[in-house]
Amino acid sequence: MTDANMNELRSLIAMLDRLWRRIMETVPPKAHAWWHLLEDLDRFRGLKHHSESKIEKSHQDGRRVDLLFWGVNDVEKKIVASLRYQHTMAKPDMKMLQAKVKQSRKRKATPAVAEEDDSDRDRHAGILLLLSLPEIDDEFPSLTELAVAGRKAVVNDNNNNNLDNADAE
Repeated sequence: MTDANMNELRSLIAMLDRLWRRIMETVPPKAHAWWHLLEDLDRFRGLKHHSESKIEKSHQDGRRVDLLFWGVNDVEKKIVASLRYQHTMAKPDMKMLQAKVKQSRKRKATPAVAEEDDSDRDRHAGILLLLSLPEIDDEFPSLTELAVAGRKAVVNDNNNNNLDNADAE
């Protein structure tokens, strides 16, 4: 993508964002992703590396770091602490230590839990069998047709009850 393409894209995304905010009362998080898309396009000059899941993961990581260091009031110190934390968490020996702790804290499986695992496998096999069945081609009434038929049945029941009450008097 050329610089001219990027300038056009910036103006289009800004216009799209303004239109969305005028038309809709709320702005979903996906609209926020347009701006991340623009940043990725500017950085990578294409969509090859753009992924919304990466964006959401980075937001979640940032939120977790913010919560970890909420007591640090100085922004510079918070940045240094978060970078140090992220660097430490990426080390293989730290990951191995975390795995050991997770394993030691993990709830031990009882025989009943092991039996449940077998039932999950049986259910999965049953789902696969359902996929091999022929597709249902029968005609089904729409929800509107069902609602009308139900309403008619209620009215008929009321009329029959009224006639029965009149006959009893």
